[in-house]
Parts: sequence; C-alpha cells; structure tokens
Amino acid sequence: RRKLRWLFPLGFDNGYRLAVSSARASAAGWRRIADLAKLSAGVRVACPRTYVGRPRDGLAALLRRHGLKLATAPLLQDEPSKRLAALLAGHVDVAVVYETDGALRGQAVTLLDDSLGFFPPYHAALVVREEALSRLPKLEKALAPLRARFDVATMREVNYQVAIARQPLGRVAQRLLRDKGLVTDKRVGRPLPKVRVAHAAVDDLAGQLPRA
Repeated sequence: RRKLRWLFPLGFDNGYRLAVSSARASAAGWRRIADLAKLSAGVRVACPRTYVGRPRDGLAALLRRHGLKLATAPLLQDEPSKRLAALLAGHVDVAVVYETDGALRGQAVTLLDDSLGFFPPYHAALVVREEALSRLPKLEKALAPLRARFDVATMREVNYQVAIARQPLGRVAQRLLRDKGLVTDKRVGRPLPKVRVAHAAVDDLAGQLPRA
C-alpha cells in the first residue's frame, strides 16, 4: 500500500547479539543467552541508549524472554568499542552488539546463542519505490549484482576499517565494490543523476551525507 518494492537481501544479517568474555564463557559454561540466568545476583549489561526503548526486541523484552534480571542499571554506551572495553574490563557481564560491528574483530569475546529465537532476522535489503522502477526500467537489473554479495565477515571487516582503523569511508567502499567486481576504476564521463536517501533519525549521518 506504500507503493514500495522489497527487491532482495544483500547477504548479511545485522541483528543484535549478546557478547560475553570468551574466558568467562568457557569457565562458566555459557553458550546460550539463557545461561546468564546462572548469575544469581542478576546480569550487568552494556547496551546502546536506543536499545532500552525498543518495545519488542529491546532490553526489557529480552530479559523477560530469557528469564533474566538486571543486577544494576544498564551501562548506556553507544560506541561498540567502549561497550566491549567495559565487558573485557569486567565492569559488565554482557554487551549488546550488532552482528557486523567492526569492534568485534580480534576481540576475545563469544556471541551467545539465541536458543529461544527472541531476535527476528535483521536482513539488510534494498527497498525501492515502484514509481522509480517504472521511471527507470533498467534500475532493477542494474541493482541485481548486489544480491547476496556481502556476508557478515565482509561487513564486519569493512566496518572495522572505517570505525576502528579510521580509513576514509569512500575509499573503503570503493575498494569493497571493486574487490567484489561491482565497479571498475573507469571514470564516468557524464554527470551522475541525483538520488534521495531515507535514513533513520537516530543514524548520525551528518558527516557522511555531504561526502556521499
């Protein structure tokens, strides 16, 4: 009814995951989220600020589903690297992360199994206005090479390059697309068409949109 078309997924799921220290998980036998119920005093959690306000897949619903309780107020930290630092320093028992967080690269953490299927899929996918597909008949075919081309490991690596190694976003994106055979270094000899991009208000793209 919104005259939108869901085209296809890009190949990776960027869902929420719960990370714990690998050493502690091994010692305590933690493999599933529900195993955290073994903490009799409750669980100490580090999570993004937005996560506590999500009614369906947020912190309160997660705790209810897996039979957990909080030991203290959650540590609210939007930077994934700072949440993981708090985890590895022993300040919290678990950190809420995204599957493709670059900060996970090389860290001694374990992602717990969601054995109860609490989290829904968060597949990255393309959604296009039907009017655009009618106006640009070659658009869908042009986008088709993006189908299932980017897995979690790839996205975690490029996120690491941008967020942690501080490499220029455009250079990382260009290298990724070139490595996948999706673009060449050949320059386009005509002006590029303008596009309009929709994004969530909580996504801070103030620096990225002008560069794009």
